[in-house]
Amino acid sequence: GLANLLNKLYGVRIEEHRVERGEMWDGNIIKLDVFSAEDRFLGTVYLDIDRRSTKAVGDCHFTVRCSKQLKDGSWQTPIVVLSLAICDRNDVDWRSIPVQFTFRISYLGI
Repeated sequence: GLANLLNKLYGVRIEEHRVERGEMWDGNIIKLDVFSAEDRFLGTVYLDIDRRSTKAVGDCHFTVRCSKQLKDGSWQTPIVVLSLAICDRNDVDWRSIPVQFTFRISYLGI
């Protein structure tokens, strides 16, 4: 899937992690941590995938925290959200939902 493509193109590895209570707003949220080929943590991508009345209409991307070098020389890792309206229920396995591939890759610069 997409994780394999990103690994082949960029040498990154994606791991899905459980969203902890209070970490994000309510909804069907998937947390993906991204690692370099050298196993260095690069950042987090949240996928907000369900349709709900409290959510803006239309697919979008927004930055929660940007990457930058800190005063101590270390790097702050980015956090981004891809907001998609691809399912109606919270109990769906997101991997089984057909999504337009062009949307997914458009935010990756491919």
